[in-house]
Amino acid sequence: MQKALNQGTGLVRLPPGTIELDTELLVPPHAHDLEIIGSEKSVLRASPKFQGRALLSIHNAKRVRLSNFSIDGNREALNRPTEIPARTTAYGMQFQRGGLLIEDSDNIAVSGVDIREVVGFAILASRARKVKIEKVNVDESGSDNIKGVNNTSGGILFEELSEDFEVRDCTLRRIRGNGIWTRATGFGTRNQRGIIAGNSIEMVGRRAIEIGHANRVRVEN
Repeated sequence: MQKALNQGTGLVRLPPGTIELDTELLVPPHAHDLEIIGSEKSVLRASPKFQGRALLSIHNAKRVRLSNFSIDGNREALNRPTEIPARTTAYGMQFQRGGLLIEDSDNIAVSGVDIREVVGFAILASRARKVKIEKVNVDESGSDNIKGVNNTSGGILFEELSEDFEVRDCTLRRIRGNGIWTRATGFGTRNQRGIIAGNSIEMVGRRAIEIGHANRVRVEN
């Protein structure tokens, strides 16, 4: 799978069944016009030995589409206490074993993806532009700190000057931290222009939706 992604463009079709990962799959820097689409019941699953910030990471890429597959974080085997980072630390630098990580990328679409039992964040976007997340299901995700208190993880997070983002028609259930939220390390990294609409959020340990360190974000329906 990594060899196919390394082409950096075109269509990558995930095979049917479960692909067990020891390390994260990486969409390479400068990838563009890339589509990753699942076959029948395609699942990316973390092995008990998994190491990485997320099962699938996208760095410095443009026009990437992800659709119709599942991510299983194997939280029962991989759960480790993680402390909430300091105010000046980006969450993307601290949290490990997430579902999908998007950094320094532009025009990313995630549709019809199911994410369950990840230790970190289901989806974390940092310094990303034009990210559209729709019809994504997140279930039983997030972790605690060393005291057994939730550390905010498990849901969908935009941070560090992410701009023009959308979260639409998603379902989140049994999330240990926040459901959908924004945060930043400083005034110069505030998030800009977002829409959070038509989502269903059930049973969270903190807030269903939290808008922090952001301008011009609309929450509706």
